[in-house]
Amino acid sequence: MKKLITIAAALALTFGAASAQESETSISTAGIFGNDVDDFMDVNSWSNVNPENMFGYVGVGTATYGRPAYELGFAKNFGGIYWGSFFGGDFGNYTKTSTGNTDSSVSATTDSTNWEFDNIIGFDNMGFKLSFSYYDNNSSKTDDDNFTDYSSWYVAGQFGINLGNLTPHVGISYRNNSNFVAYTKVNGTENDPRMARLNFFGGLGIELSGEPVEQKLDLDLGVPVYIKGDDAAEDGYVGLEFEPYYTVKYKASDALSLGAKLGLPFEFGFGDTFTFELNPSVDAGLSYKVTEKLTLNSGIKFKIVGFSYASNSDADTSTFTANGDDGYVTFKSGFNYALNEKVSLDFNWDVLSGIFGSDFNSDFDTGSSSDAFWGNMNTIFKNQFGFIVVMKF
Repeated sequence: MKKLITIAAALALTFGAASAQESETSISTAGIFGNDVDDFMDVNSWSNVNPENMFGYVGVGTATYGRPAYELGFAKNFGGIYWGSFFGGDFGNYTKTSTGNTDSSVSATTDSTNWEFDNIIGFDNMGFKLSFSYYDNNSSKTDDDNFTDYSSWYVAGQFGINLGNLTPHVGISYRNNSNFVAYTKVNGTENDPRMARLNFFGGLGIELSGEPVEQKLDLDLGVPVYIKGDDAAEDGYVGLEFEPYYTVKYKASDALSLGAKLGLPFEFGFGDTFTFELNPSVDAGLSYKVTEKLTLNSGIKFKIVGFSYASNSDADTSTFTANGDDGYVTFKSGFNYALNEKVSLDFNWDVLSGIFGSDFNSDFDTGSSSDAFWGNMNTIFKNQFGFIVVMKF
């Protein structure tokens, strides 16, 4: 079961880093609909942006909200060459304290830090992307023989080509600390429980039909190789990850669009313990254009019961688990407002989650007092809020 936890933790940041450029429209519609922010750093979709002069966006968020603290994106065509660049994250707080004039009396601490820097080059129907990210959580150092290092860095290269209805991509990535544990040295004695992760990945997008009923099948495959640190609790092993997603979108009218996505991601671990995990999901989204400038967005994410299996032939044990308590539903909402043809404000405001919660159990006070009224207003409107400013000239 430990391997299952390790794989899940690695996927959370590895795939998160690969898809960090997400619009508030996408978040608000549970990933069903999007805009140029979702395409400009994608090796298969960058050509959809096609800025006459330049494209850019800026955003501010919080870690608990799920967005980078600071977010900047830029893209421009240079003749027949497209270049896009993205930075998202924060640098945390770094504190260094010295006593006297000797190096041995220096201590340094870095709190939670998480940032990513990506660049993409595109020409004709091809795209090349290079990504680098860094994560740390309260590492500290007194000297070279005494430190606690939680840092984890990630690098990836990816290539994609657009063949009309087919959009394949391949890539390779490496993370030095995939289980996000501390590498320590105490009085010169090392302890390295880290597991590095080398991942070979690829995928294929297949457009099955166009408007008014768009259908698409996305098939992504990863082959991660986990490399054991000297003091890691588990041996190195090879995994297999497969993520099939089917998306359908229906343009009901010029104003209303509906969509849904079904996912059946599963993964295997081939080590001392054989593991298997399946985590299906269903998402749905809605986008309604109220006026030429204002579009309302909403979405709902379902996590269905997942399944896991682990078997160790040496210990003659096996475990099957149905993760029924992991099921949940999340409501999303937001809106997009176009200031003019070149600048728009993209908002995500979780008003619906304030009303319905995550289990269809409202937090409303049914009392008739003034306190109950204002308490209910607070329940509705005091929720996670974020926005980005999108520009295209």
